[in-house]
Amino acid sequence: MDPKDPEVVRQAKKDGIPEDWIEAAQASPVYKLAVEYKVALPLHPEYRTLPMVWYIPPLSPITNTFGGQIDTLDPKIIFPTIKQFRIPIQYLANLMSAGDTKVIERVLKKMVAMRSYMRSVNLKQSFDQAILKDAGLTEETAVELYELSAIAKYNDRYVIPKSHREEAGNMYSGQGSAGYDFMEGCSGCSLGTEKYEDLYAFSEEYWSDLNGNAMDGRK
Repeated sequence: MDPKDPEVVRQAKKDGIPEDWIEAAQASPVYKLAVEYKVALPLHPEYRTLPMVWYIPPLSPITNTFGGQIDTLDPKIIFPTIKQFRIPIQYLANLMSAGDTKVIERVLKKMVAMRSYMRSVNLKQSFDQAILKDAGLTEETAVELYELSAIAKYNDRYVIPKSHREEAGNMYSGQGSAGYDFMEGCSGCSLGTEKYEDLYAFSEEYWSDLNGNAMDGRK
């Protein structure tokens, strides 16, 4: 959900989400890179696992192209040659987009446009705004993407809210009796009597077959 959506914020507050957690979600660099700019991708989304780390496809050198003059070329020349990067597009797609090369091409196009724009800014050169528009960026978003991916300060890169321990229960009160099952009992982690009996029967049969004589499974 969009953490800046007024309806989402209203419901979060209604559900008791702390104000600083909402602010942290709104400033989340992961959300910006993965959802807003769509340049950070998960590994193997086809496995349907929740990613803990997101990856931006690398701008690898172009193989045997332009004689090492990549930094001085117009992005209009670079865009058609993205498929000639040293790391094959299909390889990156198999890792991060379930084999969809279009996703990787779109990300690399944004990164090339951002890199070329920032180079023009540093060298005080003119830049064709149509290149940014074609990549789905503006001057403002290109600068923010550059700062997030290259020179972000610690507080911008790691936006982690406080845990609010004052609102948590006393975990020590249930120590040794309920694990971390919210101290409401451990009904899901114990074996029933019938399961112990099945385990005993299996153990006795196993050792009997192994040693040729019955043994007490409880040993």
